[in-house]
Amino acid sequence: MAVQQLTKDTKLAMASQFLGFMLDAYDMAMVLVMAPILVKVFASPKGSAAWQYITIVFTYAIHHGCKANRIGVLRSLR
Repeated sequence: MAVQQLTKDTKLAMASQFLGFMLDAYDMAMVLVMAPILVKVFASPKGSAAWQYITIVFTYAIHHGCKANRIGVLRSLR
Protein backbone atom coordinates (compact mmCIF):
# COMPACT_ATOMS: atom_id res chain seq x y z
CA MET A 1 0.00 0.00 0.00
CA ALA A 2 1.52 3.30 -1.09
CA VAL A 3 1.50 6.29 1.22
CA GLN A 4 -0.09 9.35 -0.37
CA GLN A 5 1.28 12.81 0.30
CA LEU A 6 -1.17 15.51 1.30
CA THR A 7 -1.27 18.62 -0.84
CA LYS A 8 -0.67 22.08 0.60
CA ASP A 9 -4.37 22.96 0.23
CA THR A 10 -5.37 19.78 2.07
CA LYS A 11 -3.01 20.56 4.93
CA LEU A 12 -4.35 24.12 5.17
CA ALA A 13 -7.94 22.86 5.16
CA MET A 14 -7.18 20.38 7.94
CA ALA A 15 -5.41 23.05 10.00
CA SER A 16 -8.29 25.51 9.59
CA GLN A 17 -10.85 22.86 10.56
CA PHE A 18 -8.86 22.01 13.68
CA LEU A 19 -8.47 25.70 14.58
CA GLY A 20 -12.20 26.32 14.11
CA PHE A 21 -13.13 23.35 16.27
CA MET A 22 -10.61 24.38 18.93
CA LEU A 23 -11.95 27.94 19.11
CA ASP A 24 -15.55 26.74 19.23
CA ALA A 25 -14.75 24.26 22.01
CA TYR A 26 -12.91 27.00 23.94
CA ASP A 27 -15.90 29.30 23.53
CA MET A 28 -18.31 26.68 24.86
CA ALA A 29 -15.95 25.79 27.72
CA MET A 30 -15.87 29.44 28.78
CA VAL A 31 -19.67 29.53 28.88
CA LEU A 32 -19.78 26.35 30.95
CA VAL A 33 -17.27 27.82 33.40
CA MET A 34 -19.13 31.14 33.54
CA ALA A 35 -22.61 29.58 33.70
CA PRO A 36 -22.88 29.68 37.52
CA ILE A 37 -22.16 33.43 37.45
CA LEU A 38 -24.54 33.98 34.54
CA VAL A 39 -27.26 32.05 36.41
CA LYS A 40 -26.97 34.40 39.38
CA VAL A 41 -27.12 37.47 37.14
CA PHE A 42 -29.71 36.52 34.51
CA ALA A 43 -31.81 33.54 35.63
CA SER A 44 -34.93 33.67 37.69
CA PRO A 45 -34.45 32.49 41.28
CA LYS A 46 -37.39 30.11 40.86
CA GLY A 47 -36.61 26.48 40.06
CA SER A 48 -33.69 24.23 40.80
CA ALA A 49 -30.06 25.17 40.27
CA ALA A 50 -29.70 22.48 37.60
CA TRP A 51 -32.64 23.89 35.63
CA GLN A 52 -31.19 27.41 35.81
CA TYR A 53 -27.80 26.13 34.61
CA ILE A 54 -29.38 24.21 31.71
CA THR A 55 -31.41 27.29 30.75
CA ILE A 56 -28.29 29.46 30.50
CA VAL A 57 -26.34 26.87 28.47
CA PHE A 58 -29.24 26.20 26.07
CA THR A 59 -29.94 29.90 25.63
CA TYR A 60 -26.31 30.44 24.69
CA ALA A 61 -26.34 27.46 22.32
CA ILE A 62 -29.52 28.64 20.58
CA HIS A 63 -28.22 32.20 20.25
CA HIS A 64 -24.87 31.00 18.93
CA GLY A 65 -26.56 28.66 16.43
CA CYS A 66 -28.93 31.35 15.16
CA LYS A 67 -26.06 33.79 14.76
CA ALA A 68 -23.98 31.25 12.82
CA ASN A 69 -26.97 30.39 10.63
CA ARG A 70 -27.59 34.06 9.88
CA ILE A 71 -23.95 34.59 8.89
CA GLY A 72 -24.06 31.50 6.65
CA VAL A 73 -27.30 32.54 4.98
CA LEU A 74 -26.17 36.12 4.40
CA ARG A 75 -22.87 35.03 2.89
CA SER A 76 -24.52 32.48 0.60
CA LEU A 77 -27.02 35.06 -0.71
CA ARG A 78 -24.38 37.54 -1.79
